[in-house]
Parts: sequence; structure tokens; C-alpha cells
Amino acid sequence: MMNLSTGMFSTLAGNRGNAGSMDGYGSAARFHDPAGVTTDGVNVYVADWSNNLIRKIVIATGETNTVAGSAGEVGSADGVGAAARFSSPNHITTDGVSLYVTDSMNNTIRKIVISTGEVSTVAGTAGLSGATDGIGSVARFNYPNGITTDGQNLYITESKNHTIRKIVISTGAVTTLAGKAGMEGSSDGVGVISSFSYPDGITTDGKNLYVSDAGNHEIRKIVISTGVVSTIAGSNVSSLSFFGEPWGITTNGTSIYFADNNLNFIRKIN
Repeated sequence: MMNLSTGMFSTLAGNRGNAGSMDGYGSAARFHDPAGVTTDGVNVYVADWSNNLIRKIVIATGETNTVAGSAGEVGSADGVGAAARFSSPNHITTDGVSLYVTDSMNNTIRKIVISTGEVSTVAGTAGLSGATDGIGSVARFNYPNGITTDGQNLYITESKNHTIRKIVISTGAVTTLAGKAGMEGSSDGVGVISSFSYPDGITTDGKNLYVSDAGNHEIRKIVISTGVVSTIAGSNVSSLSFFGEPWGITTNGTSIYFADNNLNFIRKIN
């Protein structure tokens, strides 16, 4: 945890160098390759990648609990709490009522009702990869990665398809917002005319999406209403703005913050 006013870091939960799956308070808790995080302001929710778990940390106390999944158990089953199964859950977002998870190795998007721990599959079919648009289980993904929401829709980066997908939460309808499946590149443009290279993190300010285009070493912007894609930072904009490999990304509406994985920086774009 970092105090934004001072830049001071502290550990909220877990113990450095000690992997595991134990629930508990603060340093007594254990994680194994925790990946995506999100918050509702009261709790932090974590996609615990190698444990195949979704965890919850109470910010005020540092108490960690397992919301869904069973440690070490790989699968794709829907169900409540420990009855559910995941396969490499990667990134996570919330609308305050439910959690939404990219279940990367299952090629599915999962939903967890926070109040009950009930897990369901929003879109995709476990074990089947592809790039098909459609409703619910008809849709196909190929390693869905980053995920964000504006409260009505989910937006997903699809690393191996090099695309950005959209899911209408109320219907489960999946469409391709930008990029063309299998076409790796760095072109700006509208919708499928644009291209990406292994896009990773994604965030939104409600009007635009901002994408960590890892393979291109760039930060890309997508206007949600039009699908217009532009490059706002990185080597295609200026040789001075070189990034290693941008991964996780977020915005407060004024600035963009992202993790530069290869260069071990946390970067800011005003």
C-alpha cells in the first residue's frame, strides 16, 4: 500500500518471499503469484493466479479471506465460494456489486457476486479458444487478460488475439471493439482497422479506454463512443518516451499511471 501524499509504501497483506494460500491477518496471510487487484473502497480483491483463487483483503484490518476457488484446484466449475474452480485467474474489476475476472487459461470471463460468493461464467466456454463474437458461451476468447468496467460494460484486452473486446453486462453480448484477431501491429484507426501487440492492462475514465500495449511499448487510447484508437505515449509518439513493457494501468481521470514491467518503474502520464 502506498500513501500518495508521501510516496511511502507499506505491506497490507502477505509475507515477502513466502508463497502459500493461508487466510489470516496482515503478514500471516499467504499468496502465490497474485496478479490483478481492484477495490470497492472498503476491500481489496485479488486474483491469486497460481493458487487459482479470488481473495479479499479488508483494508481497515488487513484481514485476508478467500472469496472463491479452492487452493491448488484447477477447473472451470461455477458454484458458490470454494465449490467454484478457476484456471490462472489474471485480472479483476468490480462495479461494487460483483467482481469480474479474466479466467485466462479457461478463456472465459467470470462473475462473482460479492454478497454471496456465487460464481458464474459471463462469456466464453472453458477449454475452447477463438475470436468469435456472440452472446455468452457462444463467444470465444484467446487468453483474456486485462479487464475494466464502466458499470454497464466490461472491456477486456485479449493478449493472444491482439484485440480489445466489449461485453454488455446485462446481456452477455460480446463484440470486438478494436483490433482484428490474429493481426499483430501498431496501427491507429477505427475499430478493426487498428492493431495491437499483446495488449495487457486496461482502464477507463468513463469516456475513453487506456491500454498498455505491451508488445508495442506504447499506451493507446480508445474513444468508447466511436472506437477511434490513437497512440498517446511510447516510441511511435516520441523517441524520448521509451517504455520497456507496460502492464498494469489505471487512471484517476486526470493522470494515467502504469507499471513498466521490464524497466521496473511506475510511470505517470499527465
